[in-house]
Amino acid sequence: MTKSNGSERNWAADRAVCDAATGGPGVWKADGKTVMYFDYDDGDWYPLFYGELDTKEEARFIAEAHTGWPAALDRISELEAENRQLRLDVYDAETWAAEVDEMVTEILDDHDCSLSTREIIEKYYEEESDDDE
Repeated sequence: MTKSNGSERNWAADRAVCDAATGGPGVWKADGKTVMYFDYDDGDWYPLFYGELDTKEEARFIAEAHTGWPAALDRISELEAENRQLRLDVYDAETWAAEVDEMVTEILDDHDCSLSTREIIEKYYEEESDDDE
């Protein structure tokens, strides 16, 4: 579920609407202000739906949305899966960094060092920048 322009969308419900409407080999066409749906049966294409709209842009939108909306929902699903994986990767990296920081702290404590990891890194980069000058 995602907010879009202040309203909530239910992607699963949108997908169900698309799946119910896209069965079969039909084709949507826009011709000027007319939108038509052709179906294929017994070797012939025949019009199953015909509608006149206010603008040719509206007719084209309806014709294109028939295939465009399912494609957009497929892409949303792919991006959500990628987002989940990236969040796991970030979590793993943060966990690893915390473990390394803990190990460095233990090593420093074992050797009676009073510097924190951050101070060591800052000193390192200060020395690097001094060397560049």
